[in-house]
Amino acid sequence: MKKEFGMLFGFWAVIILGPTAGHGQTDAIETLQDRSYKAVKTYEPPSDKFIAIKMQTHQGLLRFGEIDNYFTLPDGSYVNHKSQTAFQKADKKNWEISMGKQAFYELLRFKYMSDIYKDMDRALFTKYAGSMYEKDKNSWLAQTNLLKLANVVTHVKDMPRFFCNPKLNACGYDPSGIKYFHRNVGNVSNWGGKNASEFKQLGAFTTYVNEYYSELQKWKDHFFVNDSEEGYLVVRVNLNAYDFEHKGYWLRLNAFINNGKLFRYMGLQPSNSKERKLVDARGVQILYPMSPEKAEVFSENTRILYLVFKIKVTIKGMGYNYEHLDASYTLLSPTIALYKDDSLTDKTGELSIETMTTK
Repeated sequence: MKKEFGMLFGFWAVIILGPTAGHGQTDAIETLQDRSYKAVKTYEPPSDKFIAIKMQTHQGLLRFGEIDNYFTLPDGSYVNHKSQTAFQKADKKNWEISMGKQAFYELLRFKYMSDIYKDMDRALFTKYAGSMYEKDKNSWLAQTNLLKLANVVTHVKDMPRFFCNPKLNACGYDPSGIKYFHRNVGNVSNWGGKNASEFKQLGAFTTYVNEYYSELQKWKDHFFVNDSEEGYLVVRVNLNAYDFEHKGYWLRLNAFINNGKLFRYMGLQPSNSKERKLVDARGVQILYPMSPEKAEVFSENTRILYLVFKIKVTIKGMGYNYEHLDASYTLLSPTIALYKDDSLTDKTGELSIETMTTK
């Protein structure tokens, strides 16, 4: 009976948790991971007061659109919690990239809101009111956005000075920095920490401005020099049913418009009639030609493809109400590279915008 139970348990463990990873398999997984982890650009901070910002790249240029989540490996397998070391590495890297994207975005907003920050009161908080003079409104807006920026770029060792109330001992992150999840991506703590008095809040704000603001001013100029950056846009598409009449797969790009991810709005600026098809409001489908014989094998282990476009992103400034960056991009090459994996290591083919078949 015990033997039967053990066999039954082992069967369901494989079904639920996936194949058991031995030492050899775990080493192989970590080798595959390392290939993905190298595709990163690090923006070093001006001092140890701030975090290093890590952004994913492809062929040495910034990667926009879909990111490599690190849990799907280049060979199509997945990292599960049974491979503890590999899982923790993927989890940590995923967190670092998510935090890096947030910091990158907030620093760009800081850069392109320089006219607003000129009016910021550095000594007292500006209170919001329904009717405000422009200078006061700018001051309130700058103070609000500086709080977001400080939360995401300040190094964990300095966080307790500005965002932790020692009376409550509730910082919402690990101030020792031993655990890498020392703060949640996107969380914004108040100056002085939770339930801090107005004196503690103001003290934290003015100290930060006096000691950190000037370095942030210099650091922001290292991002999007000349207001533009070359990179690659990665678009994820589902592989639908094979079309026997046209001998290929139709790849639907209905999310191509504003598919920026890093920037909430980042539309393509087409330069010819072929590119204009990509921004059709109804969406566009591109034919990926393939013989029925090849497609039969191809469809067995492929359900998703990643389309990669070489682009140049340009930031014009801030959008309406200073909420989002006003960004657009142009295509630098007519070639669309197709990959099976989000790490962009398993290339399966290319298409040309100049000769593509669409509907």
